[in-house]
Amino acid sequence: MREMVIYGVSFDMVGKQPIVLLKTADGNRFLPIWIGHPEAAAILMKLQGASTPRPGDAGDRQFGTGTG
Repeated sequence: MREMVIYGVSFDMVGKQPIVLLKTADGNRFLPIWIGHPEAAAILMKLQGASTPRPGDAGDRQFGTGTG
């Protein structure tokens, strides 16, 4: 078994599906995994350092569903 790290997100030009590219820690082999668009968006946001609100966070208070 080899350790893998996220190399990036790309798109399949034929099917227009997002692909997450993993590479081995030593950097000489790649593993493409076809994923959905919401998963690709979440991965890209994390890679860019953006934070996403989670259920129960302050944003839910405006709808009366938060706990605070």
